[in-house]
Amino acid sequence: MQESYISLNPEHAERMSKQAMRAAQYDRVYKAFGGDAGAYFAGHMGFTASLCSYTFMRRRGFRMLPFTAAKMPVAGGVIGAYMMGHYVGSYYSAMCIGAH
Repeated sequence: MQESYISLNPEHAERMSKQAMRAAQYDRVYKAFGGDAGAYFAGHMGFTASLCSYTFMRRRGFRMLPFTAAKMPVAGGVIGAYMMGHYVGSYYSAMCIGAH
């Protein structure tokens, strides 16, 4: 709600214009990466990559619960797979969805 506030006080004019410029810049970058569709696609790619990674580890005998410190490297691998999938999905959406 604070972003949409417009002050009529001339002392706040510079701060308000900087705030509007930051919001416009954020909007341009967000749309360049595909906007909402790109964010959803990147999230789905990350989730799919982590699910595939977990399934692969599960076949090798890994169980997530009970969670112990010895399982941290494998759990980190699943989280890393999510991050890589999200990055690939974000890159793909920036190249294909955001290019139009």
